[in-house]
Amino acid sequence: MIKRYFSIFILILLISSLSTSGRTRQQSVENFLDTLRVQEEGYSNVVGGEVNVSATADALEIAAYLNFEINNSLDILHYYQKSQNEDGGFGPYPETNSTWISTIRAVSGLNFMNNVINQSQIQNWKIHDYLNDTSSDLLYTNITRNNESIIVPYNLTIPVIETWYQFLYASFQLGFNIEFDHNYLVYNLKNMQYPNGSYYSFDEAVWSVRLLNLLGEKPSDFDLSAKYIKAFIQNNGVFSNEINGTTSIYATYEAVSTLYDLGVLQWVTETRYLETLDEIIVFILNLQNTNSGFHEVGRTESTLKDTWMAIKILYWLESLDELLSPDVLQTEGFIGLSIIYPAFALVLIPLWRRRS
Repeated sequence: MIKRYFSIFILILLISSLSTSGRTRQQSVENFLDTLRVQEEGYSNVVGGEVNVSATADALEIAAYLNFEINNSLDILHYYQKSQNEDGGFGPYPETNSTWISTIRAVSGLNFMNNVINQSQIQNWKIHDYLNDTSSDLLYTNITRNNESIIVPYNLTIPVIETWYQFLYASFQLGFNIEFDHNYLVYNLKNMQYPNGSYYSFDEAVWSVRLLNLLGEKPSDFDLSAKYIKAFIQNNGVFSNEINGTTSIYATYEAVSTLYDLGVLQWVTETRYLETLDEIIVFILNLQNTNSGFHEVGRTESTLKDTWMAIKILYWLESLDELLSPDVLQTEGFIGLSIIYPAFALVLIPLWRRRS
């Protein structure tokens, strides 16, 4: 009799185990995307949040990487159309003023909607008019020289470099060729690297390398740039944006993207250029919630932005197939061992006494 109950107990555990491993991590991400589409028009960043242009762009990019089919794409296209204003820019959502970042993210989202609109059609949306007009104020300033007012580019601070990158990348996505002082940008970006190969900061290294790559260029000392970025690897093998700082998805995303732009993530003579690749993959996977997306270190709620960064990291590391592994341990619908054991003991004790 005890053997029978013991067999039942094992069967319960096996059934529970099967329900745990029946879903892959990728399916959990897809389920998370579904929960964020509270309206057919688009996606929110968190469950229960407001649908917006930027989050919808993130979802479209994730879906493209995972070959996840987005249903009712025309509804999303109409949402983008309703979010565009007469100046050609986009607000965060319909009936809001245009903002630079919403417009940049809208361009990215539209770029992943080739199934319902092509690039030539998007060029007629006058988005580039907004980008040109707005970038003039963000990237250039008037100064007086020899009693003459002239327009000169702002010094390359990190926000200015980021704006240059966004402007040029969005313009390329829209299919426009931009006239700008290529030599000025390349010269100043390369000079951000000190003679010893380091930079003023992690962020300066990331953005200067990123923009140089977009311009088809590399840092003055390519190898030392990579070594500088890898100096921000912490004891657990993952990145922080400080030398002795806290690791995060954000810092890891920034670092891995930079090493990807430098082209040093491949194997080199039987040795990985990024020696802690396995640790990074495990770190990212451990930040996925059950049947959901990913969250930042120190938080528990999955967000679309964190999931977007996690997916891109795995893509750059050529490790998207890791998402085909079973989902993290389930708790929903699973009877924990702490409950089963006492309950099972209550059954066994009377039986044991009866036998004795």
